[in-house]
Amino acid sequence: MKAQKEIVHASPGCKERYLTAPLLAKAPYASAKIIEGAYCLLDSQFWIQRIANRGFHVLVLCLSGCGEFIMEDGTTFLLEPGKAFLSCATGQAHFEKTHGPDIWESIWMNFDQSSPWFIPAIDDWKVYELSQQNTIKDFFLSAILEDHYFDQDSPKAQELYCQLFLITLKRGLEWSEEHHFVRYRKQFSLLWQKVSTNLSRNWGIDELCKEMHLSRAHLTRLCLKLYQTSPAARVRTIKMDQAKVLIENTDLVFSEVAEMIGFSTPAALSTAFKHHFGVSPRELRKEKQQ
Repeated sequence: MKAQKEIVHASPGCKERYLTAPLLAKAPYASAKIIEGAYCLLDSQFWIQRIANRGFHVLVLCLSGCGEFIMEDGTTFLLEPGKAFLSCATGQAHFEKTHGPDIWESIWMNFDQSSPWFIPAIDDWKVYELSQQNTIKDFFLSAILEDHYFDQDSPKAQELYCQLFLITLKRGLEWSEEHHFVRYRKQFSLLWQKVSTNLSRNWGIDELCKEMHLSRAHLTRLCLKLYQTSPAARVRTIKMDQAKVLIENTDLVFSEVAEMIGFSTPAALSTAFKHHFGVSPRELRKEKQQ
């Protein structure tokens, strides 16, 4: 690892894939002020010493194997798969090394102290639970591998992979929202999936409350907080989006579409559809056919 203000020992058996300068210059990474980073396969000979007050945040994600951390104050712990270590820019010095004989697979990144990317405010260091580590790894490596394509789509693909990596990382660490909001968003996600697969069902507010085991007031408050819309409006959007797919991509008559989406008549569907999209189902299908 060639990072600022660090002493590193890595044998030839260690493999690292660094974020290149052009990749770090991509908008998502540049705006997050990521200084450097890499995907690593570290053998038993690897170790790194980081100094205190280094001026940048250090984030280490453990994918497989295990890392051993020894903090300046004597605290020692193992960073196991599904865990992430964060040390703030003003944190204490610490020592990292591969634990045991197995390869330690990890991703590390250094963020400038002034990074605007959401990083929890901590006084020193903290270990977090990490989910979706395989997806996080895939997006991180995919951005690096795009360097080898050299075609007209590579720059855009790299930028998209960078965005997806940061979004998935934030979600995997549950840093984007308070913990109880993350829990509720997961519950809502299951609810919207159920709505999407049972569109003909009457999804009134009482039915939604029953599914979520919440009161009307609590359900409405959470939905407004997480989705900036009411539960009824969210259900309506899901239904209208599916109706649009059916109208554009099938030959179903409008009465069949209305029944599948949960409307009593084609006229009721047409009124709701035009109010939502500004065009009637008939006009949309005609435009699509032309």
